[in-house]
Amino acid sequence: MKVSRVILGLGCAALLGVALAQAIKQVSVTLAGKPLKLDSVVVQGRTYVSLEQLKKALSNPAAQAAGGANQAAGTTGCINQMLFNGAWRFRVQKVFFSIEEKTWFITVELRNAMNRSAKAYGSGSSGLGEDITLTMASGNTLNMGNSAMLEAQDKIILKDLAPGAGVVADFQFSADSDTDKPTKFLWAMTAANNTDKAPLSKDPAFRVDLTCTK
Repeated sequence: MKVSRVILGLGCAALLGVALAQAIKQVSVTLAGKPLKLDSVVVQGRTYVSLEQLKKALSNPAAQAAGGANQAAGTTGCINQMLFNGAWRFRVQKVFFSIEEKTWFITVELRNAMNRSAKAYGSGSSGLGEDITLTMASGNTLNMGNSAMLEAQDKIILKDLAPGAGVVADFQFSADSDTDKPTKFLWAMTAANNTDKAPLSKDPAFRVDLTCTK
């Protein structure tokens, strides 16, 4: 149900008396980008929810985080599919090969889904970049070189992001040619690298199948 169709209850005594006689139903609404589930009553074809209930829902820190803890975790998917591990929202936007640089570029998006500022480093990621790998069609696994790793640290891994904020950057993997295509991307976030006590899901590693697109 869209928010525009939900009329907030104002506590009017006459309205309350009628509302109490109606069956209570739960409705799903979105306010300021936050998905909420609220109890409601229908009076003369109009849907009402209480201001007290709405105030309590919006004051919940989990509801305040963009795509936060009230979103179902899912850390495996395809290109262009937004994934969520309890603390971070992540997706691979595109994959391309540069003949000039002999490099595979994995363009990714990382968003802070917590209600506080945070970095990937210390909130699931080791910070060094060795937990980010690319698996090729041949079965070979590529890691980022030193210069690519430093660039990744600067642009995304060590980036301090405010709640709901995100960053788009490239992870780079050197290759002699584009004949061996990448098939899987892994960012192996773990609880062992969660010194900042981010609300990570049970399996927080991001795994992306690069042979499919959503």
